Amino acid sequence: MSDIEEVNVKPRKMSEWEQDLHGYFLIRYNSEKSRLEVQFRTNDKEPIVNFYGENPEDLYYRIVKDGLITNLQHAAYLGSELRKAYIAMKLGKKYVQDDELEL
Repeated sequence: MSDIEEVNVKPRKMSEWEQDLHGYFLIRYNSEKSRLEVQFRTNDKEPIVNFYGENPEDLYYRIVKDGLITNLQHAAYLGSELRKAYIAMKLGKKYVQDDELEL
């Protein structure tokens, strides 16, 4: 049996974050319409496109397909935040982007 490496992952520092070259996303859920909403903006804060849907995977697959993400770190972040917003929506909890979900 081979030895498997174990890595103790420490909390990341904000200085390790890499800004995506294309822009960033504002994520929320709309409780009145029971849907997730994602707005893509340039790094100059200009809104470019609004995406909405009920399923986080459908949203991030479309966003990736449209070429709006240039690094894996941003893709992982988007998937994580959309899943968190989806859970909050389903449980009727408050969602705040970049904050822990209060259960």
